[in-house]
Amino acid sequence: MDTTWESLWFAVIQGLTEFLPVSSSGHLLAMKQLTDSALLTDLTLDIVLHAATLGAILVVFRRDFIRVLAGVWRGGAARKEFLLVGVGTLPAAVVGLGFRDRIEELPEIAPYLLPICWGVMGLALLGDRGRIRGHLPIGFRVAVWVGLWQSIALLPGISRSGVTILAALWCGVAREDAARYSFLIAAPLIAGATVLEIPDLVAGRGVGGNPGVLALAFAVAFLTGLVALRLLLRLLQGGRFHYFGIYLLGVSIAFTLWLRLGGGS
Repeated sequence: MDTTWESLWFAVIQGLTEFLPVSSSGHLLAMKQLTDSALLTDLTLDIVLHAATLGAILVVFRRDFIRVLAGVWRGGAARKEFLLVGVGTLPAAVVGLGFRDRIEELPEIAPYLLPICWGVMGLALLGDRGRIRGHLPIGFRVAVWVGLWQSIALLPGISRSGVTILAALWCGVAREDAARYSFLIAAPLIAGATVLEIPDLVAGRGVGGNPGVLALAFAVAFLTGLVALRLLLRLLQGGRFHYFGIYLLGVSIAFTLWLRLGGGS
């Protein structure tokens, strides 16, 4: 496949899986095993696509981010919300920085980890079925709880958006508030992970690529991300979050069979 079309195809996948509760890291890992495309290890494209999905979050939740950032200077509820975002972000940041290399090695050490995580995530989503509804506000205990679950999402196949939203719902948080908080604590992690890749890019691990193609890939990932994020919010409000559980169980079984038949060897 032409590298231009590959870049655009990966942009669509990144835009969709970064927000829908199906695990972007899991899908990218699967693609690395299913294809031999050099673009999947190209840090230039990776940084561009992550910047695009971060932009989609900032656009959809722009009012919330403005309010949270204003909490740095304001007191009362605004500052509390700023602190809640920090608390929810901290566990995954610590685990990601402390165990980054080991986490990246896991797929090679345990090839069946990905389908197992997909299956567990699928079962968790199926447990929702629109029945989990609450009205409690997010406090510091909920923030710590959701933050701990977000750190588990560093495993390939565990959806960050899915597991954090479910964790908040299990605490009795309203569905809209759960989604909002999930993406408020996602933005710093996506930004941080992107920044951490820049030294490797400067060291020569990035292929570079055509600026026009990269710009087009950014636009495709950004627009796809907007669509996926708004779709997620609509399905969540409609109590149809469990649809993604059916999908994950399907890909878990399919990928397990592929590995059993010698795939990836």
